[in-house]
Amino acid sequence: MLGFLALAYPAIQFELISDQKSILKTPLSSSPNISFHDLLGKRLESILGTDYATASLPLKFQQDPYELIGYIGAPHSHKPNRTGQHLFINQRLVYPPLIASAVREGYGTMLPTHRYPIFVLHLRMPGNLLDENVHPQKKEVRLRQKLQLK
Repeated sequence: MLGFLALAYPAIQFELISDQKSILKTPLSSSPNISFHDLLGKRLESILGTDYATASLPLKFQQDPYELIGYIGAPHSHKPNRTGQHLFINQRLVYPPLIASAVREGYGTMLPTHRYPIFVLHLRMPGNLLDENVHPQKKEVRLRQKLQLK
């Protein structure tokens, strides 16, 4: 769970200590002017590993009131399940099937059957466009209206 929090908030340093031993410690950026996108890239490597980070391509898109920032796997980087997919809406880890399906469809025929792309994406949008009461644990959300991106 700490890894997900660290991906949600890449500007904050996290450390997990168990039995007086540091198990996980995320680096803190030494530059005050580093962008959220660059911080996320560094955090991606420290939490998910170098292989995941080097297999991911930067993604940045903005169309008011939406902003999508993150990293998406190159077509050769895929998994047999959705464990490599991390979506944060307004910095909260969620699973919206509509968005996960749209990302998968975006690869077209470049992914083998029954394989899933890897990604870490942050979608920022007005809270009133989200229905957060879909899942008892608030893991799944539904968009109140279809995203109209150009």
